[in-house]
Amino acid sequence: MSIVVNMTEPVLEGDKDRLEAAVQSVDWDINWQEKFLRMNSHGGSLSASIELAEYIYATGFQTYVGKNDSCLSACAIAFMHEAQLDGDDTRNISRVIRHDAVIGFHAAYAFPKIKNSQQRARRTFALG
Repeated sequence: MSIVVNMTEPVLEGDKDRLEAAVQSVDWDINWQEKFLRMNSHGGSLSASIELAEYIYATGFQTYVGKNDSCLSACAIAFMHEAQLDGDDTRNISRVIRHDAVIGFHAAYAFPKIKNSQQRARRTFALG
């Protein structure tokens, strides 16, 4: 059996806590084979997406963009960080994007404008 949690709003501060609360409300006595987070969002907060991505990775959710759905900007950041947990705690990548779905990335706007592109790249990659 599978469990599917739907994310259909912009990625906002506190989304990790809302997903965690939803997960805690599930009856885990049932043998859930897979956990999916269906993502349909046009983006939102970069910092919230990073926090959400860390939770998705830690809990073994598989990410899914469904029929005619879009996962853009901050949503796409969280989408990329899934990892399905196997019984021996190994991680398998299992992202699903339907052929009629859209996933979109762009540069993050987390920093003030910097004219020097090398400085911008160093600051951007310092997020990790």
